[in-house]
Amino acid sequence: MKNKNDVLIGLFFVTLNSKGKKEFQGQILSKLEDNIYLVQLYEWVAGYASTMRLFSLDRLLNANLYKTEKEWNGR
Repeated sequence: MKNKNDVLIGLFFVTLNSKGKKEFQGQILSKLEDNIYLVQLYEWVAGYASTMRLFSLDRLLNANLYKTEKEWNGR
């Protein structure tokens, strides 16, 4: 996996849909290909880890990104 120098690995995120409403929240786990990342999604209500998905770089660059879990949770 190509992770060593990627600044996105470990960041938390919230994506927005076309209407500007929150869509997904999670953490970027690893880079699989040049523009494909493995992410861990989290449930909105309970906040626990749910599924893993593949997200494109474009999708992540259009998301709200956070360096820490505390920042991501808005505390």
